Amino acid sequence: MARLAAFVLLFLFNGFSTYAFNRDSLIAVIKSKKHSDSAKVLTYTTLMGEARPTEKLLVDKWYIKAMALARKNKSLRMAGEVFKHYGEFFRFKMNDYAMAFKYANQAVDAFEKGQHYAELMYAYHFLARDIFERLNMVDETIDAMKRCCHYAKKGHTHELYFRLYELGWFETVNEKPYDGFTHLHEAYELCNPNDMLRVELLIWMGNTFSRRHDYATALTYLKKAAHQADSTHNEPAKFDTYRYAAYCYRNLGNNDTALAYLKRASDFYIRNKDYDRIHFLGAELLNWHVEDKNFTEAKKIAELLLDTSVFNFKTNREDLRSVVDLALYNYYYSQGDYKRSIYYLNDYRDNEDSLRSRNERLNLGEQNLRLNFLKQREIQRLVQKHKETEERDKAETQKIKIWLLIGAVGLTIVLLMFTLRNSRQRKAAYKEISLQKSEVEKQKHLVEAKNKEIVDSMHYAKRIQSALLAHKDQLNEFIPENFVYFKPKDIVSGDFYWASKVSAPRHKFYLGVCDSTGHGVPGAFMSLLNIGFLSEAVKEKDIYDPHKVFDYVRARLIKTISSEGQRDGFDGMLLCYDPARMTITYSAANNDGLHVSNGKMTRLSYDRYPVGQTYTLKPFTSHTITVTKGDCFYLYTDGYADQFGGEKGKKFLSAKLEKLLVENTHLPMQEQMQLLDQTFMEWKGKCDQVDDVCVVGFRI
Repeated sequence: MARLAAFVLLFLFNGFSTYAFNRDSLIAVIKSKKHSDSAKVLTYTTLMGEARPTEKLLVDKWYIKAMALARKNKSLRMAGEVFKHYGEFFRFKMNDYAMAFKYANQAVDAFEKGQHYAELMYAYHFLARDIFERLNMVDETIDAMKRCCHYAKKGHTHELYFRLYELGWFETVNEKPYDGFTHLHEAYELCNPNDMLRVELLIWMGNTFSRRHDYATALTYLKKAAHQADSTHNEPAKFDTYRYAAYCYRNLGNNDTALAYLKRASDFYIRNKDYDRIHFLGAELLNWHVEDKNFTEAKKIAELLLDTSVFNFKTNREDLRSVVDLALYNYYYSQGDYKRSIYYLNDYRDNEDSLRSRNERLNLGEQNLRLNFLKQREIQRLVQKHKETEERDKAETQKIKIWLLIGAVGLTIVLLMFTLRNSRQRKAAYKEISLQKSEVEKQKHLVEAKNKEIVDSMHYAKRIQSALLAHKDQLNEFIPENFVYFKPKDIVSGDFYWASKVSAPRHKFYLGVCDSTGHGVPGAFMSLLNIGFLSEAVKEKDIYDPHKVFDYVRARLIKTISSEGQRDGFDGMLLCYDPARMTITYSAANNDGLHVSNGKMTRLSYDRYPVGQTYTLKPFTSHTITVTKGDCFYLYTDGYADQFGGEKGKKFLSAKLEKLLVENTHLPMQEQMQLLDQTFMEWKGKCDQVDDVCVVGFRI
C-alpha cells in the first residue's frame, strides 16, 4: 500500500505540473477503488489548481466531493487542504479576494484544531502574501506573516529562516526598519553559513539602517555582504551591494566613491545584459548629475539609455523616459539650444501626465478592490452571525414547543377527569392561545435579531471610522501634551479630527478638526470622504499649504458630490506645525479656534464660508503664527457650544466655552479634558445631545 501511495504522489506532482496534464488519468484515480481516500483528495485539489476560471461549476463539484471524503475520514488535515486549494482557486483564477479569505480562514481553523503546524504556516503565508499584501493591507500582512513564522518555528520546519526573511523585508520596505532588522537578524543567525540567502539578509539589514539615515552602519553590513558574496562566488549579489553602497556614500557626501561603486556595478550589468538594473542605475546617475548640475555627464548617460540596443521605450518603463527627458532638457537649456530643450520638456510633461493618469487608475482600482473585499468580508461575518442566531432561536423555539406540548397533554388528562365537554372546549382554547403565543414569540425574536444586526453594523462602521481618525501615537509624536474630547451624538459621527506628517523638505505636522454636513450615518459617510480628500491632498498631491489643501478638497467635493446642486462639505480648521521654525500656519473655514500665550487669549481668524459648494468660491486664506514653548491651542466644532441644558434649557454658547478653556490652560491636558467632560455632562443633564462634539487641545 505504501508503494502504491508513493507511486500516486510521484505521478501527481511530476506528471501534472503543467496545464497539459492528462485529466482522464486523474479522473481514473478518483473512480478507482484501488486508491486511498487521501490520494483522491489530493487528486481533487490538483484538479482545482489546474482548472480554468470558466470551470467554476466543475470546481464546486470537486470541492463538495473532496469535503465528503474528508468528513468520511474525519481528517482535519484533508479538510484544511481542500479549503485552502478552494480558496486559491477563487484568488488566482476568479480574483475574488473575499471568497479566498473565507476559505483560507476555514483552512486555518481546520489545521489549528488538528495541530498541523506546517500546514498552518502555508495557510498564513497564503493569507499574507496573496491576499493582504495584494490589497495593500500592511498591518494585516505583518500579523499574518508573524503567525506564519510562529507556526514555522512550532512545526520545526526548515523554512523558518526564509519566513523571517520575508517578514523582515516586508517590514523594511513598509517603513518599519527597526522591526525589520530584528527579524532579518534572527533569520541570519538561523541561516546556513554557506547559504546564498545570507548575502541578501546582510544587504537588507544594511537597508534597514539606510532607511533610518544611519549610512555608516548600513555600509558596515553592505561590506560584510560583499565579502560573503565573494566567498560564495555570487557575483550578481556582490554588485548589488555596490549599488546600495553607492547610495550610502552619496548621502555621506563622498560622491567620488559613490560614482566609482556605481560604475563597477553598471559595468557588470552591461556585460551580463541585465537591463533592469542598467535602467535603475542609469536613472540614479541621471538624477545625481542633474542635482550636481553636471549636465554634460547627464547627457552621456541619457544617450546611452536612448540607445535602442540597451533600452526600448515603447516596451519599457515610462518613468525612466521622464528622467531621461528631464536630463536632456537641462543639458540643452544650459547650452542655449532652447528648441531642443523645449522638445524634451514637452516630452517630459507628456510622460509625467501619462504616468500620473496610470497611477491614479491603478490606485483607484486597488482602493476599489480593497473596499469590495472589506465589504464582502463584513457581509460574510453578518451572514454567519445571522445563521448562528437563527439556529439558536430555532432550538429555543423547539424547546418551548416541547414544554408547551407536555403542559397541554397534562392539562388535557386532568380536565378529562371532570368532563369530556369541558375538556374539549378548554383544549381548543388552549391550542389557540399556544399558537398565538408562538407566533408572537417568533415575531419578537425576528424583530430583536434584525435590530441587533443594525446596531452591530453601526458599531462596525464606528470601528472603521475610528481607524481613520488621527491616532494617539501620531499626536504624541509632535505634540505630546494634548487631549481629544470626542463625543458623537450617535454611534458614528460627522465630526472628525485628522492628522498627518510629511518629512520633506522639513518635518511638519498637520492637524485638522472639522464638522461635516449632518451627523449620524450621513455625517459619517461625509467624514470618510473628507478624510480621504485631505489625505490625498497632503500625501499624494504634495500640497503643503493649509489654504491650498482646503482649495483642493473643495474642488474634489464639488466634482464628486455637488454636480446636482448639493452643498455638502464641512466647516473646520487645518493647521500645520513646523517644529524647526516654531511656527503654526493655519486656514479656517467657517470655524474659529483659540490661541493662548502667557495667559492672553487670541481668537484665530477664519474665512466665513465652508469647504464645499457655496455662494462663493474665493480661495481660502492662510495665517502664520510664531509660537513659543507653553503656548496652548484649542480647535473645536460647534457641538459643545450648541448643547441645550442648564436650569433653563438654553445653549451653552461659545463665550462660556472660551472662558472654560482659557481659565484652565494651566492644568495638565488630561485634567482639562476631564473638566470639559464633567462640565458638558452636568450642563446637558437630562436633555438629549443635539450634535456631535469634538474639542482638541494641545500645548507646544
